[in-house]
Amino acid sequence: MTLDQLPIGDTAAITFVGGEGALRRRLLDMGLTPKTLVSIRKTAPMGDPIELHVRSYELTIRLDDARTITVCPLPQQFREKGCDSCSRREKCDSVPFFTPSRHHGHHGHHGHHNENPAAKEEASV
Repeated sequence: MTLDQLPIGDTAAITFVGGEGALRRRLLDMGLTPKTLVSIRKTAPMGDPIELHVRSYELTIRLDDARTITVCPLPQQFREKGCDSCSRREKCDSVPFFTPSRHHGHHGHHGHHNENPAAKEEASV
């Protein structure tokens, strides 16, 4: 589930922040980091932007940006035990993809649908 799909008033835990380059850095700098609780406070009359409550402040972001943030609708479960013990795991669309042995237990994300391997190769050349 992405942040734009979270109903007004519900709270979720961020599992992954997508986007690329400056957009991703800006979202992370604003406090939208994995395991952080976030809730939708309200939407603009036309639905965009949306106002969030994150950490101890309100933040307004565009729907396009909210679509790059994956959230878990069971925030306590995710923050305490991660995804492995969750009963929703098999049908969940909030699971961050990671390899514990490579990341020493930290949740990273591999194979995200917005990633472009060719662009990464070009950038490293």
